[in-house]
Amino acid sequence: MGGVKGETVEQTVQMAQQCRDIQVRLERLACFDLVFKTPVEVVPKTKMTYYSPQWNHAMKARKSLTAEQGWTLEAELGDKGNAWIALPAKNANMTEEQRPVLLLSCIKNISRVELALPEQVKDARIQVSIRKATQVWRSDDYGVLFSSGRGIPAIEMMKSLTKSSHLTLRSNARFADGLQFNTHNLEQGLSVLRERCSW
Repeated sequence: MGGVKGETVEQTVQMAQQCRDIQVRLERLACFDLVFKTPVEVVPKTKMTYYSPQWNHAMKARKSLTAEQGWTLEAELGDKGNAWIALPAKNANMTEEQRPVLLLSCIKNISRVELALPEQVKDARIQVSIRKATQVWRSDDYGVLFSSGRGIPAIEMMKSLTKSSHLTLRSNARFADGLQFNTHNLEQGLSVLRERCSW
C-alpha cells in the first residue's frame, strides 16, 4: 500500500511541475485543479424576485397592524404625494403570514385598487365582486398582485367600500373568494386619497 501511495504522490508532483510551464493563467489554474482534483463549488442560482413597491407597501402594512385595527394609511409628504390604504384580510382561519391585503392607493395622481397576496398564484385574471360591482382584475408578472382598472373603475370600487363597516370579497378564484376586511371608518382614509387624486 505504501508504494502505491508513494507513486501516486510522485506522479502528482510531476504533473504539477508540468502545470507550472503553462503560460496562460487560466489554463495553468485549470491544470492544477485537474491534478489536485480541486472541487469546483457549484453556486446555486437563486432567483431574486423584486416585487412591486405596491406589494411591498401592502406586506409592510400587514405587519404593522394589530388584530383590532382594520386598515392603515400611509401618505408621502406634500398635498399631491402618493398615498396608500392597506386592509389586511381578517379571516379567522388564516395566520398573519397567510393574509392577503387589499390596497387602495393614489399613485402619481392615479387611483388604484389592488389585492396583494403573500404567495404566488398562476391565475392571470380573476373576477372580483365588491358589493355587487364586478370587475376583472389582472395579475402582475409574478402572480402576487391583482389590480382593478385604474382611474374611474378604481374610484367606483373605493366608493362602494364605505357603504358598510365590513366587506367580503366574492371571486371566481378560491384564494380571493370570501376574503373579509374591516372597513370601519374607512371614509376618513379615503378622504386623503380623494384629495390627492382629485375625485
